[in-house]
Amino acid sequence: MVNIKTDDIRRFKTTDRAHADLFNAVLEDLIRNDKELSKSRTTTIVEALATKWEGSSIFKQIINIPNIKSSDTPIVSHKIEDGVSDVATIKGLWKAYSCLDKVVVYDGYIELLCYRKKPQRSFYLAVKEV
Repeated sequence: MVNIKTDDIRRFKTTDRAHADLFNAVLEDLIRNDKELSKSRTTTIVEALATKWEGSSIFKQIINIPNIKSSDTPIVSHKIEDGVSDVATIKGLWKAYSCLDKVVVYDGYIELLCYRKKPQRSFYLAVKEV
């Protein structure tokens, strides 16, 4: 979750002759907020490899995402590679993705969990860090 500082922001009036220190403090808050918002727009494309699933009844796979934090609530979606338009290929990718039941977030990585079935082919995920 993005923490945007909104408390203690002094509102300027058109009649103010603000001191540089006061203006700079507000500017620093704006810059800090902008950096937080920029981080929230980071989307990482990762591949869930068919050969990397571990387990026999619950299938797990760990994927490293260096900047992700356990406190993040990422948006995770299926990603079809650019240029892929073959119907059979797309159907196979969706079938593999449909095996994914849960994504758990840790500091520096995510864990993919499949409770029902192990994916038989690799597929891509788009992970938007929020």
